[in-house]
Amino acid sequence: MDGDALTTAESMKGRLTLTGATWDGLLTALARAVTARMQRICDRTFAEATHTNELHDGSNTTGNPRNALIVRNAPIQTISVIEYQAGTNSSPSWQTISVDDYHADLSAGIIYFPLGCPRGFQNIRITYTGGYSAEDMPAELVEVCEEVVVKLFKRRESEGRLSETFGDSSISWSEKWFSDEQRAIVASYRRGYSL
Repeated sequence: MDGDALTTAESMKGRLTLTGATWDGLLTALARAVTARMQRICDRTFAEATHTNELHDGSNTTGNPRNALIVRNAPIQTISVIEYQAGTNSSPSWQTISVDDYHADLSAGIIYFPLGCPRGFQNIRITYTGGYSAEDMPAELVEVCEEVVVKLFKRRESEGRLSETFGDSSISWSEKWFSDEQRAIVASYRRGYSL
């Protein structure tokens, strides 16, 4: 991986049967752009990183305390601290929740609170390391990224055209970056509350 990109110029050159460094800059830029779009679809990042003070609601939509929180960037590698807002908006006072008061399903990115969370809106904040290491990145995410980079690279000279004709042959380009199947794969990594 190159920074936050799900693939590298080297990997893409192998896929496109390119040699030399002529296209490295473009391939890297395309990989970063495709990865960024995939992350926007999922409202998360994929690469492992530290996420500081990620805010969550202690109450569900009916005002009852939640029994679980789902972090945005699973899997969780480590939890540094979980805090709740004990003060007021004008005078915040963040208090640490004891590690004895929750347990976590690290791979799922879910933190369970057997006694429930303190009630409130955006009143729980979590600092943790989460996301996929380069070795654990889901292959299907990398595959989608590489497929879209290949598509964008191959149509770079046809930007703005929906089709081209070459003698007796023609090719049509979709305006969408992702096919419906690719989008469904990417969207399956979106985090949200279904508990």
